[in-house]
Amino acid sequence: MEKRKVLLVEDDLFIRELYARSLVKAGYEVVVAIDGEEGLLLVGEKPDLILLDVALPKIHGLEVLRRLRLQDETKDIPVVIFSNLGNEEKIKDSFQLGVREYWIKIDLTPKELVSSVNRIIASATSF
Repeated sequence: MEKRKVLLVEDDLFIRELYARSLVKAGYEVVVAIDGEEGLLLVGEKPDLILLDVALPKIHGLEVLRRLRLQDETKDIPVVIFSNLGNEEKIKDSFQLGVREYWIKIDLTPKELVSSVNRIIASATSF
């Protein structure tokens, strides 16, 4: 069976490595981007899920999401926003742009991350 691929767009080195390591250990192929611009380039890797930070260098996470939703090739890829920003307006904007879920990083353990990724990918591939 082919490994499921997750694109992780996160500028914080510690969080990026922690989440990537947890996902790899769980059997996922992980593609990592350190800013919004690189995230848009790496979406060509055809991920099954995109984990997208909001506060990113070069291109803000919500702008990345907006651009993904405008392209036929990427509009249906499930995207989860994970951020330290629990701002109600950002959360509302994310859902209006078609984000699957919005997670607050400080509330998310690596085990919970993997469990949530498993659930989202399973539901996205079960149709």
